[in-house]
Amino acid sequence: MQLPKQKGTPLNQIVPDIPKYSIIMKVLVTGFNSFIGLSITKTLLREGIKVIGTYHTNSPTLNEELGSVPPLDELIQLDVGEQQTFHLLPPYVDGIIHIAGVSNTEGVPVKQILSCNVTGIHNLLTYGLNSGANRVIYLSSLSVHGNITASSVDHTTPIQDPDLYGATKYLGERLLESKANELPSLAIRLPGVIGPNAHKAWLPVLCKHMLRNQPLEIYNPSGLFNNLIHTSVLGDFLLSLLRMPPWKGFHAFPVGSTNEIQIIEIVDFLKSELATTSQVVFKEAKKNSFLINSDYAKIHFGYKPVSTLESLANYVKDLTSFPP
Repeated sequence: MQLPKQKGTPLNQIVPDIPKYSIIMKVLVTGFNSFIGLSITKTLLREGIKVIGTYHTNSPTLNEELGSVPPLDELIQLDVGEQQTFHLLPPYVDGIIHIAGVSNTEGVPVKQILSCNVTGIHNLLTYGLNSGANRVIYLSSLSVHGNITASSVDHTTPIQDPDLYGATKYLGERLLESKANELPSLAIRLPGVIGPNAHKAWLPVLCKHMLRNQPLEIYNPSGLFNNLIHTSVLGDFLLSLLRMPPWKGFHAFPVGSTNEIQIIEIVDFLKSELATTSQVVFKEAKKNSFLINSDYAKIHFGYKPVSTLESLANYVKDLTSFPP
């Protein structure tokens, strides 16, 4: 819809029924104190959005994490897998960004993974439907696809034998889809996420070894790579999703960077920027490599990716300010 050009006329008079959420929003962010959650929260607060942040564990670093962001509207300790704790949440929110999740790491009980990644979605849907929320944005994972044999991944790529983590993320997506006629939702299937205090994806681990001048094993050096997103780009995308009118139904899609480059180019760039003396050994690829096609997110939801090299350069700056 194109608005008429009426200089000096307030927007809510041009479109009298303009929804309140287009002017100001109150958003629930689960997993607020994860490195992704902290970065996204800063973006939302900077733009005047009220944030209710939840966290699961009262960790020793919580006060430090809280000190790194402006004051939240509310901060609540909550287990998304336990519905009886949801009475702590405010009676009304405009939207939900669900970041909280449990990965399939050694020593983590299966029950805990299912509780957070599956039951947690069910509980959030119940809350969202009762709280007047008009959208849910779920940070899912490329892990839902499992064994990827295609050379490019998009919203149509089939699900093939995902591991436990991927399967629970996929079940969460299906729960969202089951209620999408009542509460519109998105599942953004994330690649490796980089940014301040990133620690799990391939690139943060690679940089950690470089900063320690440790030897490196690199697979598929000639393979092309765009499987990353910086938290600043993700934050801007989520902000734009909150500001757009509610979409219809459920949508799931991957996002990545543009202008893919070879793995060996990434390694050379990081070695130069981080001034490492790490010795590199190149090996044959253990599994199929693939690129991410972000067209669905760009065409339908206005996603604006940046180049792979620009993302890497921004991450190098993060490492200077927030060394691992």
